[in-house]
Amino acid sequence: MRTGLARAIAGSAIVLLCGATVAMAGPIAFAGLIVPHLARWAAGPDMRWTLAFSAVFGPLLLVPPIWPDACRCSAAICRRA
Repeated sequence: MRTGLARAIAGSAIVLLCGATVAMAGPIAFAGLIVPHLARWAAGPDMRWTLAFSAVFGPLLLVPPIWPDACRCSAAICRRA
């Protein structure tokens, strides 16, 4: 069996399933899927460190995209006051 072809098919299936999950449940579900994997990659096999890294990586992944909107909203509120 061609391993390159099998990897390409498996990778495509993973991307499609992850995309479908995000489309149905939103970006928080994406963070729930990807953050533990990133933490395990960064921390290694020790679950204590994986949990600690997950607690840091989750907000780092979710907060920056909403920061500009939060700043615009707070500026608009300050102008009204």
